[in-house]
Amino acid sequence: MSVNIENIRESARSKTQRVEKMKSPAISQAMNILRLLREITEGSDTLPVKLDKIITMIAREMQADAGTCYLVLDDNYLELFAACGFNPNITHKVSLRVGEGLVGDVAENSRSLVVSDVWKHSKFSYKPEMGEDDYKSFTVSYTHLRAHET
Repeated sequence: MSVNIENIRESARSKTQRVEKMKSPAISQAMNILRLLREITEGSDTLPVKLDKIITMIAREMQADAGTCYLVLDDNYLELFAACGFNPNITHKVSLRVGEGLVGDVAENSRSLVVSDVWKHSKFSYKPEMGEDDYKSFTVSYTHLRAHET
Protein backbone atom coordinates (compact mmCIF):
# COMPACT_ATOMS: atom_id res chain seq x y z
CA MET A 1 0.00 0.00 0.00
CA SER A 2 1.51 3.31 -1.09
CA VAL A 3 0.77 6.66 0.48
CA ASN A 4 0.44 9.63 -1.84
CA ILE A 5 2.16 12.46 0.02
CA GLU A 6 0.80 15.09 -2.39
CA ASN A 7 -2.80 14.05 -1.61
CA ILE A 8 -2.10 14.34 2.11
CA ARG A 9 -0.50 17.77 1.66
CA GLU A 10 -3.41 18.98 -0.50
CA SER A 11 -5.91 17.77 2.07
CA ALA A 12 -4.01 19.59 4.83
CA ARG A 13 -3.87 22.80 2.73
CA SER A 14 -7.61 22.57 2.09
CA LYS A 15 -8.36 22.17 5.81
CA THR A 16 -6.06 25.09 6.65
CA GLN A 17 -7.81 27.29 4.09
CA ARG A 18 -11.23 26.41 5.57
CA VAL A 19 -9.98 27.30 9.06
CA GLU A 20 -8.52 30.58 7.78
CA LYS A 21 -11.85 31.48 6.15
CA MET A 22 -13.54 30.93 9.50
CA LYS A 23 -11.22 33.53 11.02
CA SER A 24 -12.58 36.29 8.79
CA PRO A 25 -13.57 39.54 10.52
CA ALA A 26 -17.23 38.98 9.69
CA ILE A 27 -17.28 35.52 11.25
CA SER A 28 -15.36 36.75 14.29
CA GLN A 29 -17.87 39.59 14.69
CA ALA A 30 -20.84 37.25 14.32
CA MET A 31 -19.38 34.81 16.85
CA ASN A 32 -18.78 37.64 19.30
CA ILE A 33 -22.38 38.86 18.88
CA LEU A 34 -23.67 35.34 19.52
CA ARG A 35 -21.49 35.02 22.63
CA LEU A 36 -22.74 38.37 23.97
CA LEU A 37 -26.32 37.46 23.07
CA ARG A 38 -26.01 34.26 25.09
CA GLU A 39 -24.61 36.19 28.08
CA ILE A 40 -27.50 38.66 27.98
CA THR A 41 -30.23 36.05 27.58
CA GLU A 42 -28.83 33.87 30.36
CA GLY A 43 -28.83 36.82 32.77
CA SER A 44 -31.41 37.46 35.46
CA ASP A 45 -32.76 40.73 34.00
CA THR A 46 -36.40 41.12 33.02
CA LEU A 47 -37.33 40.58 29.36
CA PRO A 48 -37.64 44.33 28.58
CA VAL A 49 -34.18 44.99 30.08
CA LYS A 50 -32.72 42.06 28.13
CA LEU A 51 -34.23 43.38 24.91
CA ASP A 52 -32.77 46.85 25.53
CA LYS A 53 -29.36 45.30 26.20
CA ILE A 54 -29.58 43.17 23.04
CA ILE A 55 -30.46 46.15 20.83
CA THR A 56 -27.69 48.27 22.37
CA MET A 57 -25.14 45.47 22.02
CA ILE A 58 -26.02 44.74 18.39
CA ALA A 59 -25.86 48.43 17.45
CA ARG A 60 -22.48 48.76 19.21
CA GLU A 61 -21.03 45.62 17.64
CA MET A 62 -22.28 46.59 14.18
CA GLN A 63 -20.86 50.10 14.70
CA ALA A 64 -24.31 51.60 14.14
CA ASP A 65 -25.40 54.89 15.65
CA ALA A 66 -28.81 53.56 16.63
CA GLY A 67 -30.99 50.48 16.76
CA THR A 68 -34.63 49.60 17.34
CA CYS A 69 -36.81 46.58 17.83
CA TYR A 70 -40.45 46.67 16.77
CA LEU A 71 -42.81 43.84 17.62
CA VAL A 72 -45.92 43.02 15.62
CA LEU A 73 -49.10 43.31 17.66
CA ASP A 74 -52.35 41.69 16.53
CA ASP A 75 -51.03 41.27 12.95
CA ASN A 76 -51.81 44.94 12.12
CA TYR A 77 -49.55 47.15 14.24
CA LEU A 78 -45.89 47.38 15.11
CA GLU A 79 -44.88 48.79 18.48
CA LEU A 80 -41.43 50.05 19.35
CA PHE A 81 -40.30 47.79 22.19
CA ALA A 82 -36.61 48.75 22.47
CA ALA A 83 -34.32 51.44 21.10
CA CYS A 84 -30.86 52.88 21.50
CA GLY A 85 -29.52 56.06 19.92
CA PHE A 86 -32.97 57.63 19.76
CA ASN A 87 -35.04 59.56 22.28
CA PRO A 88 -34.65 57.40 25.42
CA ASN A 89 -38.30 57.85 26.45
CA ILE A 90 -39.78 56.67 23.16
CA THR A 91 -40.24 52.92 23.72
CA HIS A 92 -43.86 51.79 23.73
CA LYS A 93 -44.90 55.26 22.52
CA VAL A 94 -44.32 54.78 18.79
CA SER A 95 -46.44 52.47 16.71
CA LEU A 96 -46.82 51.89 12.99
CA ARG A 97 -49.32 50.02 10.91
CA VAL A 98 -47.95 47.04 9.05
CA GLY A 99 -47.08 48.52 5.65
CA GLU A 100 -46.47 52.04 7.03
CA GLY A 101 -43.02 53.51 6.60
CA LEU A 102 -39.86 51.53 5.97
CA VAL A 103 -40.24 49.38 9.08
CA GLY A 104 -43.87 48.62 8.28
CA ASP A 105 -42.93 47.78 4.69
CA VAL A 106 -40.31 45.31 5.91
CA ALA A 107 -42.87 43.68 8.22
CA GLU A 108 -45.48 43.51 5.46
CA ASN A 109 -43.13 41.95 2.92
CA SER A 110 -41.14 39.73 5.31
CA ARG A 111 -37.77 40.84 3.99
CA SER A 112 -34.76 42.87 5.05
CA LEU A 113 -33.97 46.29 3.60
CA VAL A 114 -30.99 48.63 3.26
CA VAL A 115 -31.55 52.29 2.31
CA SER A 116 -28.68 54.76 1.85
CA ASP A 117 -30.80 57.92 2.24
CA VAL A 118 -34.09 57.49 4.10
CA TRP A 119 -35.07 61.11 3.54
CA LYS A 120 -35.35 60.46 -0.20
CA HIS A 121 -37.21 57.16 0.11
CA SER A 122 -40.92 57.27 -0.73
CA LYS A 123 -41.81 54.86 2.11
CA PHE A 124 -39.97 56.77 4.85
CA SER A 125 -42.32 57.80 7.66
CA TYR A 126 -40.82 60.60 9.76
CA LYS A 127 -41.53 60.36 13.47
CA PRO A 128 -40.22 63.58 15.09
CA GLU A 129 -40.63 62.13 18.58
CA MET A 130 -38.01 59.50 17.75
CA GLY A 131 -35.17 62.01 17.46
CA GLU A 132 -34.05 60.52 14.14
CA ASP A 133 -33.18 63.83 12.46
CA ASP A 134 -29.42 63.15 12.41
CA TYR A 135 -29.65 59.75 10.73
CA LYS A 136 -29.52 59.15 6.99
CA SER A 137 -28.95 55.47 6.21
CA PHE A 138 -31.14 52.64 7.37
CA THR A 139 -30.87 48.86 7.62
CA VAL A 140 -33.74 46.68 8.73
CA SER A 141 -33.46 42.99 9.39
CA TYR A 142 -36.72 41.09 9.46
CA THR A 143 -37.10 38.30 12.00
CA HIS A 144 -40.30 36.35 12.37
CA LEU A 145 -40.67 34.84 15.83
CA ARG A 146 -43.74 33.12 17.17
CA ALA A 147 -44.71 32.86 20.79
CA HIS A 148 -44.54 29.34 22.15
CA GLU A 149 -47.97 28.13 23.12
CA THR A 150 -48.17 26.01 26.26
